Amino acid sequence: MDAGYVAESTELARMKIISQASAVVIAQANQSKSQVLSLLRQRL
Repeated sequence: MDAGYVAESTELARMKIISQASAVVIAQANQSKSQVLSLLRQRL
């Protein structure tokens, strides 16, 4: 293996991790939003 291949593989893995983490953050934000809306509906 050459250094360029290793560097590209590392960058690909890094980008996949960032992408997956972003998806988790978005999912949690959406879940929190729906929980807040649910609480507000219960109070009305």
